[in-house]
This record gives sequence, C-alpha cells and structure tokens, in this order.
Amino acid sequence: MTCTNGSLLRLRVSVSFRLFKRSIKVISLPILFALVLLVPKSTHADPITLASSSPSLSGAPGANLIFTGQITNQTGTALNASDLFLNFTGFDPNVISIEQLLGNPDFLLPNNTFSPVVNLFSVTVAANSAPGTYSFDVFIEDLNNNFSNSVTFTVIVSPNEVPEPASLLLLLTGLIGARITQRKLRSR
Repeated sequence: MTCTNGSLLRLRVSVSFRLFKRSIKVISLPILFALVLLVPKSTHADPITLASSSPSLSGAPGANLIFTGQITNQTGTALNASDLFLNFTGFDPNVISIEQLLGNPDFLLPNNTFSPVVNLFSVTVAANSAPGTYSFDVFIEDLNNNFSNSVTFTVIVSPNEVPEPASLLLLLTGLIGARITQRKLRSR
C-alpha cells in the first residue's frame, strides 16, 4: 500500500482535528466551571429595607436617645407600621434599654414606597454606664415573616460633665455680689 502526499496530509489533518476536539473538551470544562463561579448570582432584594438617618448618637448616663430612619416596602402588599417589629441583637442590657417607637403613631406604607423619616426606637442609657461605644444590630420583621436588612446602630456614652473650679468660682462670686446688692437695697 502506497501513501501519497495528499492522503498523508488528510490523515494528519484528521488526527490533528481529533486532538483539537479532545483538547477543547478537556480545556473547556474547567473554563466553563470557572465562569459559572465568576458570574455574579442574582441579588435578592430585601422585601423590607431599613435605612437610618442617625446610626450613631451620644449621650451621658441617664440620657434618652431617639433613633430615626426610613423604611422601604417591597413586600407586594401594603403594610401598617404597627405590623412591623424591630429585632435588636448584640446589645448589653446592663448599659442600654431599648423601646420600639415604630408604629406609634401608626401609618400605612403602600407597596413599593418608602416612609418619611420616622422615630424607630428609643435607647435609655443606664445611670451607672461607663463611658464607651456600644453597638447593636436592628432588623425589621413583618407579620408575614418578611425580614429587612440588618443595620448597625451605635450609642456613645460620654462621661458626666463635672463643672470646672473656675466656673464654680464665677458662680460663687455672682451669688456673693447679688447678696451684697440685696443688703444695700434693704439698708436704704
């Protein structure tokens, strides 16, 4: 059997094409897998979104702080503010106590709308709290178990202000001056 240049060329092309197809299969599988991992997954929007207008407030021990914010409703139905419940996590009950204000007064939040800035909750700083920064997380849940994003709030407890000696001296001088003036007026 003799082999001509044309048949040898066809044989080489055929073998090369088969090797090319195999290498494409071998290479394309890992590339396809990598692309699947790199393609961003569709993001799931929270049906309820909480946005704070004041995520950090400061006060001295014994202070009462009110946090405000906006709520976005994308649940598919209208919500009453009184049907929304705030969940608080990660706070020290020995330092701060939290009371929900959202829903008082009640308001209707139609679907695909956002509320005006409303009072969300109040925080009372314990009278014996040490100065420092205290953070906690808040999210909203409705009656249908729809959840919001979690937002971190911060309470900065500042030390009680102690009057300076110069201020006390100035106050004392003013009181003495008032007393002297009062005596002079009585003696006339």
